[in-house]
Amino acid sequence: MLSKSEGSDVVSYPGPSPYLPLRPITSYLKNPELHQELIQLATRALEEKQPGYQFLHIERVTGYSCSSYMYNITFRA
Repeated sequence: MLSKSEGSDVVSYPGPSPYLPLRPITSYLKNPELHQELIQLATRALEEKQPGYQFLHIERVTGYSCSSYMYNITFRA
């Protein structure tokens, strides 16, 4: 889901905590398939929620594990 917000990016990761399930995800930088998948997800969200904007690049990704992975993608458009 794409929405404007003040954000909840984890810029400085303090380490594991039961109170902060989000953690920075950097594996996409070394995994071209995951990187492309995240770009496609961000592009699709942008097309659905803010048509007319063009995806530029991913700035950071945070996420947490549940039954699969939940990604929070911060990107420029």
